[in-house]
Amino acid sequence: MQERSRSPLQNEYISRSGRHWKLTAPCPVQVRRRLHNIVREREGPRGDAVRATNMIDIFKAFITDDMIDIIVQHTNEEGVRVFQAWNQTHPDKPREFKPTSAKEIWSVIGLIVLRGVYGAYRESVKELWNTQTGRVVFPATMSRARFETLLRLLRFDDRATRRNRQSADSFAPIRAVFDLFNDRCRDNYSLTASVTVDETLRKFRGRCKFRVYMPQKPGKYGILFRVLTDAKYRYVSRMLPYTGKTANTDGSVTQRQSPTSIVMDLCRHILGSGRNVTIDRYYTSVDMVEDLVKNHNITVVGTINSNRTHVPEEMKSVVGREVLSTKFAWSGDLMLLSYVPKPKKNVLLLSTQHDQPDISQRSDCKPEAILAYNEGKGGVDIVDKMIDTYRCKVSTLRWPMVVFYHSGYRRLERFRYLVAQKSQLEGIEGNTTSSHLSSRARQVSRLATDRRTSQRRKWFEQCSSASNAGHAKSTGCKSASPHFSCW
Repeated sequence: MQERSRSPLQNEYISRSGRHWKLTAPCPVQVRRRLHNIVREREGPRGDAVRATNMIDIFKAFITDDMIDIIVQHTNEEGVRVFQAWNQTHPDKPREFKPTSAKEIWSVIGLIVLRGVYGAYRESVKELWNTQTGRVVFPATMSRARFETLLRLLRFDDRATRRNRQSADSFAPIRAVFDLFNDRCRDNYSLTASVTVDETLRKFRGRCKFRVYMPQKPGKYGILFRVLTDAKYRYVSRMLPYTGKTANTDGSVTQRQSPTSIVMDLCRHILGSGRNVTIDRYYTSVDMVEDLVKNHNITVVGTINSNRTHVPEEMKSVVGREVLSTKFAWSGDLMLLSYVPKPKKNVLLLSTQHDQPDISQRSDCKPEAILAYNEGKGGVDIVDKMIDTYRCKVSTLRWPMVVFYHSGYRRLERFRYLVAQKSQLEGIEGNTTSSHLSSRARQVSRLATDRRTSQRRKWFEQCSSASNAGHAKSTGCKSASPHFSCW
């Protein structure tokens, strides 16, 4: 097999596809940074996030009035339909639906996110509204019955046209709101020079035609999202839901998205920017990596499967190789390496960011390219850890609500980072975890403040004073924030 793939020149490998890989490194270019990795955009918040003057403006930079109007319109339509059906079935017990408003939907969103800030995902809605052991802000904003009714009726599209739209797009029940939110995430932040493409699974076991089973994930069953994340600040810039195969109008079936199309779709807004993308072996292919660096000025660092036709046999084999040894091969702008971390096992990595066979001074002798991959690959995993810490999901059997709560996790995660960026606006001390969480909770709780009646506000203040006094007496805490002093 090695004779079939070894070039007669003995200084290069030839893969099954006929691609030539040289064994000598190109001459190093004496520049500070290669042209492929020059980013001409300033990283950090931009757009509405920069123009914000307070924390509520930052939060509303991701949730626009258009999104709220869509939710209000279709929630009211669903409410009228459900209550009419009830009245027809129970004429002796008629009920009247009270239409919701944008202010009330903001209150619901604020309570959902505040529940995640509290870390109260294990507390039932009934416990949160309990006057003795619950959280005071929840009953002060709206009644538990109204909150549960709105969650039951919450809709994001027109029910009358949903079936026609679902024939071409399985994600139709929440597509309009999701795309608007996705665009706001893209427009409000400029990514750093290194980004990560990976996948995340949101746990869900209800009925959904594109629910997936991934035994290696903690939740195993759920809705799959491919995401583009900033490798340094863990900011999620774009999300792409997996929706399986879709039937076309002519009866044919559109195949699932290929790994290459997924990466190109997620990176569409950063093409030509000079950034580096870290991907795993599922997405890495020689043709895609070469196209990105040549035509779109994007470098890639990623592991690659050994069954790819462009990978030569000599790079796959570990026979006779020493542990912690590394082989390098070059083909144009591509560098392929094979590292042996332990006996009978090797790691294949493809990079267009590196062009020299640099080995670190560590005891495991890892190449610099692998260290760069390890540094960037954990972007999505860290985001998953953060949103699981502040999860705000309410039990539901409707998958659009799972997507809505998932967007809530992302809202809170982005809100957390931009609060740190804008902390000087209101003098927020962000050096300690408790003060940072208290400040964040105060900002989110303001979303529901405008809706409280004067009577509820008076009751709210009385309960707050009593709660703060009791807590200070028992713990000695002198926090200026009565509701969050227990943090």
